[in-house]
Amino acid sequence: MQKTYMSQHKTHIKNIADEHYKLSSQDSNLNYLWYLYSKGNKKGEYALFIIIAELQLLKTMNYITKEEMNNILNMLESNDEDNLSIAMYSLINLRKKRISDHGEYGIINNTNYDKIIKNYSYEILNHEILLTLKNKT
Repeated sequence: MQKTYMSQHKTHIKNIADEHYKLSSQDSNLNYLWYLYSKGNKKGEYALFIIIAELQLLKTMNYITKEEMNNILNMLESNDEDNLSIAMYSLINLRKKRISDHGEYGIINNTNYDKIIKNYSYEILNHEILLTLKNKT
């Protein structure tokens, strides 16, 4: 059900992938992964790591706590469409708030994301997160 539901949010998924593709420029392996979902043969496809990366970014920028992030992830793993809706709309609204406050990375020149770019592979998407996802699928 999750992939079917997420197809309704293809534009949001693509926008997240595009921004993280730019944010991950310091790590060629992660950048290639994001390239696949931003411009490559997986363009617009849903993958759980895309949502997790955005939640990690929101957590790093103090828009959510770890507990709130885990609650959203638990709702995403539910088979209940209402939970999926609440989780996705929470993510979308938090992302809009972040972009309203700091701008979207790569659209405007600002220094709000400099620290995140340097630490992307440690704070946002790292091998531990990817291994956890591999074990879930």
